[in-house]
Amino acid sequence: MNKAFRIRVLLLTLAVCGVLAAVLFPFFVSLREGGHISCWSNVKYIGTALIMYRQDYDEVLPPMNSPEIFKTALIPYQKFERLFSCPTLKSPYLPLALLSNVPVWRIEDPAQTEFLRDSDFHPSSKPENKMINIGFVDGHAKALPAPPAPIKLLTSPKPPEKPKNVLKK
Repeated sequence: MNKAFRIRVLLLTLAVCGVLAAVLFPFFVSLREGGHISCWSNVKYIGTALIMYRQDYDEVLPPMNSPEIFKTALIPYQKFERLFSCPTLKSPYLPLALLSNVPVWRIEDPAQTEFLRDSDFHPSSKPENKMINIGFVDGHAKALPAPPAPIKLLTSPKPPEKPKNVLKK
């Protein structure tokens, strides 16, 4: 009876471990694919540096003509150069050159206007899990799903819409 009890306990323990592994496996897979978290954190820190820069320069955004010029302007506010490139993509973030040296009061909605983004989508085993990190003028950052692949139309497409002007007149 004592030997049968040991076998039951052993089998019960193995069953519990199997159930736990089955429940936790998707979580561990998503952790492995979640490399965009460190990149999102970097974008958030750059957003904080942008706010400090704006306060020193009368609410005018820094020059954003290239990633190097942008980084040079914000280095006094974020001492770590490694923050200006995504560790998982190993590429610099792309600033929006349209907003270079623009006063913030001319931007219609700073909370919805992006100033910085990843240079590429974060890879994933599932296409629907691809993410891109975006920094907004008000300093916050979001990790958004990558847009779906464009659909090819067999008929003639509509003319392209006029891009939204983010600057006030």
